[in-house]
Amino acid sequence: MKRKSVTSRDVARLAGVSQSTVSRSFSPNAKVSEGTRRKVMDASRELGYRPNTITRSLITRSSRTIAVVTYSLENPFYSFMLEKASRFFQAQGYHLLMFFAPPSGDFDAVLDDIIRSQVEGVLMLAITMTQHQTGLVDDFGIPVVIINRTVDYAGISQVGSDNVQGGYWAGRHLASLGHRRIALLGGLPDSSTHQQREAGFLEGLHSMDQTCPAIEIGNYRYDDACQATRRLVGSPTPPDALFAANDLMALAAMEILRHEFALEVPGDVIDPALNLRRSPEVAPASAAPGITQHLVQVHGLVARLRLDQHNGQDRPNGPPSSSR
Repeated sequence: MKRKSVTSRDVARLAGVSQSTVSRSFSPNAKVSEGTRRKVMDASRELGYRPNTITRSLITRSSRTIAVVTYSLENPFYSFMLEKASRFFQAQGYHLLMFFAPPSGDFDAVLDDIIRSQVEGVLMLAITMTQHQTGLVDDFGIPVVIINRTVDYAGISQVGSDNVQGGYWAGRHLASLGHRRIALLGGLPDSSTHQQREAGFLEGLHSMDQTCPAIEIGNYRYDDACQATRRLVGSPTPPDALFAANDLMALAAMEILRHEFALEVPGDVIDPALNLRRSPEVAPASAAPGITQHLVQVHGLVARLRLDQHNGQDRPNGPPSSSR
């Protein structure tokens, strides 16, 4: 015999509350006294009741989901941030929905999937958007927060570091140690982080009357950074110091230097001009002054998403009649 399904009305009758109170009791941010919430939970356990989140989302027009967009989780920084963000959102009654996009190129197809998924916010990890794309999500009333990328148009929250200053002080620091051939291991050439860190780094060298003898691109990927390091160290005039534009590429560079070129990282500098033959110095961008990243970013982006979505206004079902 098929068991009769338990509804919120059954729970409300047993707990002695209204159906709306039952619904609010399952919402982490709803105003329900602890005693009432406990009565509802006890009744739910006794009856075996589980709220239907799909049905609730249709009624409230709230999917309780946040889209997270990235092109890779290879960088441990983003994996760590994703874990912290997920735990924070879960505590607020939200869930994350992952989307993977190409590091460069057409983002429109992914954006269409995001909009169709009825998410209540978008968190971009090292992915940028065009002005047309940001206008589209704004038409749908979906707030966006971009991490570690910079855009020059309004309507988008951005969380990042002072990449120019970080690169600047990395260049000055390496030059102040006596190095004279300081190479750059750069990220994605079209990304704002690479361009800003490169600009700051070159300016830092210039302030010490130096120029950069070699720039190789690692695309913020481990394997690409390994190949780039091999090219730098295997050249006729290898660098005596190396500035890696992020930690992942710095780890790749040190792996190659230690295990393929039998170099000590770090080590005593005997002759700065020939230093790489004995002990190269690798400076990852995130270890340079002014560029260290903090998990407080996550809390900032969460606050932005929640403020935009919980101002007493429902997210529209579709874009308004006027378009950008």
